[in-house]
Amino acid sequence: MEYERFQRIVRAFADDPADIDLEHGHLLLQVRDVPIEATLSYDKGRLMVTEDGDCLTAESWVVKRLARLPMLADRICDHDESPEHFVPPSGCLVKSQQTELRADQEAFRADIASEMTEALGKRTPGEVSVWFLTSDAGEGKTSLIHHLAVKQARAYKRKEADWLLVPIPLGGRTFLRFDDVVVSALVNRLRFQLLYYDAFLELIRL
Repeated sequence: MEYERFQRIVRAFADDPADIDLEHGHLLLQVRDVPIEATLSYDKGRLMVTEDGDCLTAESWVVKRLARLPMLADRICDHDESPEHFVPPSGCLVKSQQTELRADQEAFRADIASEMTEALGKRTPGEVSVWFLTSDAGEGKTSLIHHLAVKQARAYKRKEADWLLVPIPLGGRTFLRFDDVVVSALVNRLRFQLLYYDAFLELIRL
């Protein structure tokens, strides 16, 4: 991670970006009224952060120390408990950059849940992908998303994955600002109060 990008991410998490001390390899900031002090260094060209004797890459330190994503994974598992006997739905994939199908072609899949997890995990550097999940009302789109979120959170906790799926339902609140909906899902629904909206966006970019 470049030093300039690290600075931008840290400012997004800080209570007051103006109070951050980032001089002479020293880092001092306050996040949710908790002071954090660490030192910065380079190891084989990688930016490293050392706090309380533990040395991590800048990416790992942001994810584990600032964002507390392992805790978010726990909250997703606790709130969106997947049913014990979940029957994976079938479905069709249509043309996309990941499916290698023709524009007029569809591919039937008996387990669309596994296909979606694999597809969401394929990330192209410098690009953003958008997937549309469509079906008739009441056929289980929301249940499928919650199932995928819990499945991915468990894989993250087992260190088998490096990303989380965060379900953010609109719930008919179409006239609210999107940042308000995101914060509401994190704070009220998942009881996770450690992310500002700007910090949430930085994690998506990361």
